[in-house]
Amino acid sequence: MRETKRFKQAELCGKAVQLPRRGALVALATAFALAIGMAGAARARAASAGEHWVTTWMAAPMRGSATDTFRDQTIRMVVHTSIGGRRLRIEISNALGRKSLAIGAAYVGIAAKGASVVAGTNREVEFDGSATVTIPAGALMVSDPVELDAAPLSALAVTLYVPGRTGVATEHPLGLETTYISGPGNFAAAETMPYKWTTESWYWISAVDVEASPDTQAIVTLGDSITDGANSTVNANLSWPAQLAARFQANPETRHLAVVNAGISGNRVLHDDAGPNALARFDRDVLARDGVKYLMVLEGINDLGFPHLPGAHGQQKVTAAQLIVGLRQIIARAHAHGIKVIGCTLT
Repeated sequence: MRETKRFKQAELCGKAVQLPRRGALVALATAFALAIGMAGAARARAASAGEHWVTTWMAAPMRGSATDTFRDQTIRMVVHTSIGGRRLRIEISNALGRKSLAIGAAYVGIAAKGASVVAGTNREVEFDGSATVTIPAGALMVSDPVELDAAPLSALAVTLYVPGRTGVATEHPLGLETTYISGPGNFAAAETMPYKWTTESWYWISAVDVEASPDTQAIVTLGDSITDGANSTVNANLSWPAQLAARFQANPETRHLAVVNAGISGNRVLHDDAGPNALARFDRDVLARDGVKYLMVLEGINDLGFPHLPGAHGQQKVTAAQLIVGLRQIIARAHAHGIKVIGCTLT
């Protein structure tokens, strides 16, 4: 049974991070509206009779610490939508796990206060018609669609029950939302979940998709701690991608744009440190997202700030030329999939 938790403090070059100012976000949202031609009638509308899924929230998977293990426990986590929808599905990732992960139950509902969901909204999540699923090491599973009316910028409670011993979890440590962890037992269906511990990490949950209109698209923000939200207020959803999503929802011309956060605090473009390097995680964290059309890249400060970290192959000194090559690789791979890239100036 899990009884301890090592809390983590994210850093960026050992300094506090200032969130973007209101004016900068207004300018960024305005630039987006102009750059991608959002004037109502001028937008191209896809004529598709099939389902169109778009990622509304994500968290980049990382490998947890030795204390991030569970057995016969329920974990309830809060995530925030950017765009809304009446049907959704969740993605559970065992990407960094070293053994198969058994999920004994999964639920999603509208988050209420604390470890509670709004009465009548907690929905059972199935995988190919089954309430249980086993996810191989290194793999992920996308759920069946769930009928749940989730508004834009709303809080969802995703609850997972793990019946067996999990080993070290795939997690995202800088969740900046309170996560509730039970003692022994399956409480996934409970509207108010009993819990014994709390953390600020997300475990195994890596994305939430919504069914949307054909013109709806996603913007992935690939970055490090500035993007991840380091030093932002817990339980306030105030990372700059979250604030940009709020700006888009306030403008009728950009409400069809989801903003999803692929930041990892301490991440680097060329070498592993906090999580896999940006080139290594690009396919999983960008290309695998549903409906992605735009990519914002704000990464490289840790390559510059920590060029001599000892690694598996000795010190990892990075030159400007090497960093430029890495960023150009990201651009080339995005363009190959029809994704437009916006480079962000390092602060």
